[in-house]
Amino acid sequence: MGAIKPGNYSNQEINLSLIHRALAHPIRIQIVKIILDQNTTSAFELAKFLNVSPKTIKDHLEKLHDGQVIQYEYIHHAYLISLHPNQMDYIQSFINYYPISELVISPHLSKFYS
Repeated sequence: MGAIKPGNYSNQEINLSLIHRALAHPIRIQIVKIILDQNTTSAFELAKFLNVSPKTIKDHLEKLHDGQVIQYEYIHHAYLISLHPNQMDYIQSFINYYPISELVISPHLSKFYS
């Protein structure tokens, strides 16, 4: 993947790119939807609810954190995960703009999402 050349793009364009890159996986969108519904959650709860390994959740949470979509707070021997306050309105409008039931999945990709 090519490097971003900061002189060619505005901060807003770079930030949007990072957010959308962070959201570019179905499980990460599911994580964000869960956080939107519950306000906060833990990695353990996400792994249990989504039926994936803690390592898988950790990897996806790191990508969401790198894109400034989520933030962590350490409380009582666990990390509570919430949406980054600066991005909350944008992410909520993005998720609501694309209702899952209305998305059309390409036939060659449908085997991965059934």
